[in-house]
Amino acid sequence: MTLLQTQDERDLVADELGDTPETAIPASLLRRGLADAYVAGAAPPFDGVVIQSPTLAHEPWCFGSDASAVWGLLRPLNDWGRAAMSPSVSADLANPLADLIAQDTGVWVEHYGDVYHTLTAPAGAFTVPEGMARVRVPA
Repeated sequence: MTLLQTQDERDLVADELGDTPETAIPASLLRRGLADAYVAGAAPPFDGVVIQSPTLAHEPWCFGSDASAVWGLLRPLNDWGRAAMSPSVSADLANPLADLIAQDTGVWVEHYGDVYHTLTAPAGAFTVPEGMARVRVPA
């Protein structure tokens, strides 16, 4: 397992992920230096990539073509069976990775899908009608 150390390395992984609804958040976190990236294999394309943000430590994003490589990256990131972990993986990695996790740890793996909303046309303009109060919502 290799933890990337420099911003240039994190940017390289973010570039490799591309720009899709599934990669937008992890790529943005990497580019802003707000997530760690662990990689397996030679630089692009990687056999496996796990991106973990400290604010979402139990919900890492997993990418790659090799479920064993991804599991090798995920395994040390959690005390499997004692704490909840909800990795986000592509459909083609879900079953092989679940099999490896169950086989190695005895932990039952539950699958669920995510919904990604995408624009099918440009977003419409919005203006605040004159006279309406503007409210600031605390972050």
